[in-house]
Amino acid sequence: VAGEVTEAETPSGDPAEAATEEQSQATVPLQNAGVKSDVDNYLSKLSRHSSHTMALKEKITVDMKDAMRSKDSEKLNAIRLLQSSIKQKEVDDRVEIDDTMILNIIEKMLKQRRDSIEAFKKANRNDLVVKEEFEVKLLQTYMPEPLSSEDVEKEIDSAIKAVDAKSMKDMGAVMSAVKLKVSGRANMAEVSQKIKEKLTNG
Repeated sequence: VAGEVTEAETPSGDPAEAATEEQSQATVPLQNAGVKSDVDNYLSKLSRHSSHTMALKEKITVDMKDAMRSKDSEKLNAIRLLQSSIKQKEVDDRVEIDDTMILNIIEKMLKQRRDSIEAFKKANRNDLVVKEEFEVKLLQTYMPEPLSSEDVEKEIDSAIKAVDAKSMKDMGAVMSAVKLKVSGRANMAEVSQKIKEKLTNG
């Protein structure tokens, strides 16, 4: 009907109230600017982190393909063992594995092989010693650059001081503190032995 005013055309009411609402809406972008900046920074960091954490997994996959192309069965078998352990971790924990998890897996595998080497040496199984030593060498290529003995000693001394360790009863606390700093970059069995010596000898 001509002359009817539609709902959309109906004035909102008090002009002052409308002006206040408009001003409030206009300030939202300014109020959220800091939040948006924080979110952008977080997403940027997350993106960089994701690309970094994927690097090690991708490197292992690339190395496996290279071993297949070059028909290097010894290297291929060793990498497949690592790949199998990684996939098992993903299935068991239902997670997308990252570098830290992979390094923990490799560290455990290294310990297992070092223990096996000692056992095989005692049993005079040099053939198996050679096999395990090859796998140790390959696995170490994925680990961070190892710390020097001097650096490890410094981290141990720093941890002992930080937790105010006095005796062997503080071994666990010291080990936990040191592990945060040297995990993946030092032989933890040797680190443990050094901590014991320091706490025992006082």
